Amino acid sequence: MTVLTLHIPDELSTQADKFGLLNEQSILLAFRQFLEQKKSKKQELGGAEGLVKFMADDFNR
Repeated sequence: MTVLTLHIPDELSTQADKFGLLNEQSILLAFRQFLEQKKSKKQELGGAEGLVKFMADDFNR
């Protein structure tokens, strides 16, 4: 099992809690969607060169 620690800013945490999004199921779903986006983007770019470019683009957001 992997332990995931989230640091959520207070303002975002308050908004998420208000809409019922701060529960394990919602967080896991959001993380799964995030990973799927990364996976499809990595396949789009292809190879190590594309992965490095994608990581740099992601870091600069």
